[in-house]
Amino acid sequence: RYYVDKIDVSLMEHVVAKFLSRIADCAIDVSIKVQEVAMKLLLALLREGFLDDVDDENLWNQVNLRALARDATPNVRRDALYFVMEQLEAFDEGADEDQEEEDEEDDEEDNSPKNISSGKSRSTSTADAAERRAAQRLDALASWAAHTLTDGPVPIDKIQ
Repeated sequence: RYYVDKIDVSLMEHVVAKFLSRIADCAIDVSIKVQEVAMKLLLALLREGFLDDVDDENLWNQVNLRALARDATPNVRRDALYFVMEQLEAFDEGADEDQEEEDEEDDEEDNSPKNISSGKSRSTSTADAAERRAAQRLDALASWAAHTLTDGPVPIDKIQ
């Protein structure tokens, strides 16, 4: 059994800086077990913020493309997809903060004496906001997948 989940990655700052490219290469290793452990570790490193300052486009593409790779196991594809989704969510955080500010302003207007209701509208607006965020995330993921699949020398009719 692999104990990647039990590793305290916060203690690994120098190791990550030195071996990140090798860890990313392990995500495309010939051994399926190595690929799976590498993807789990890369996902944990991303979530802990170790990859925030990485500007190596080839490294990002190499890891992200594992989400769509035919030769990857379902576990590798799943973790790579989570890896992509974490990146998309990081870009969306700024948009979410702007939306929250707009929602707060709307709530202040709704709480005026004329507009006070039984509270259903507030829970409905929260549900609507959550549904809107989920739709935005799905749209971003679909856009990424479409861009990734169509960005290259393969004609669109040959993509399977």
